[in-house]
Amino acid sequence: MFLSVSAPGFASKGIYTPQLGSVERKQIINILKADFKVELKKPVRIRVTAFKIQHDWSFVRGVILDKSGGPMDYKGTPYQGAVEAGMFDDWFCSLLHKEKGKWRIVTHAIGATDMPYLDWADIHNAPGGIFK
Repeated sequence: MFLSVSAPGFASKGIYTPQLGSVERKQIINILKADFKVELKKPVRIRVTAFKIQHDWSFVRGVILDKSGGPMDYKGTPYQGAVEAGMFDDWFCSLLHKEKGKWRIVTHAIGATDMPYLDWADIHNAPGGIFK
């Protein structure tokens, strides 16, 4: 007889999505919001569309929103020209790594018109499963 047991929120090979409201999820989202606020010079909210963690690596994909939860106005940001030229897709992706107990952003892309994360596993030696 074979019995399989798995912890809630955990998938094969240790890949999981942190639960809504969890400390880990809040930490990562707050780091991203703080970074985007500095880069865009505006307060932001984030709508997450994909969130995976494996070991000490996290990949987050989503949409940056304005502080009220509406679409972000990129006027006055480094992305204004790309938006005006039609060379901007409204999404972001971020790779984070946990070091000495703290999450830090390794790299991210905002508004990419391609999938910049396709080689991040190789470049940063991150587990490839978090990008699927």
